[in-house]
Amino acid sequence: RAALEAAMATLKDGGRLFRLPADAGCRLVEVVVETPLTAEAGEGAHASDHADIEAEYRFECAEPGRLVQMQLGLFEAFPETQRLQVQFVGPRGQSAAELTAASPVLRF
Repeated sequence: RAALEAAMATLKDGGRLFRLPADAGCRLVEVVVETPLTAEAGEGAHASDHADIEAEYRFECAEPGRLVQMQLGLFEAFPETQRLQVQFVGPRGQSAAELTAASPVLRF
């Protein structure tokens, strides 16, 4: 239970997990982190059950044209994470990348 609560708290700190260029003027405006394993999810879930954790983050940027990359702090926050496969859609179309602790920057 303690590990789950710590992970949920870390995931709610979007500013730590996603670092955007300062000159883009971005601010985190919404974070939603959910899992059926939390007490709020009801009595049917147990800590030993497998379940996903879903997290959504919404940033608003004053200068979105300057948003050219994002550095992920997920590898620092969750050191056992080995890689992330990212798919995204941006002004230049669809793209994908594989990020690791040695290469944690997503370029748009």
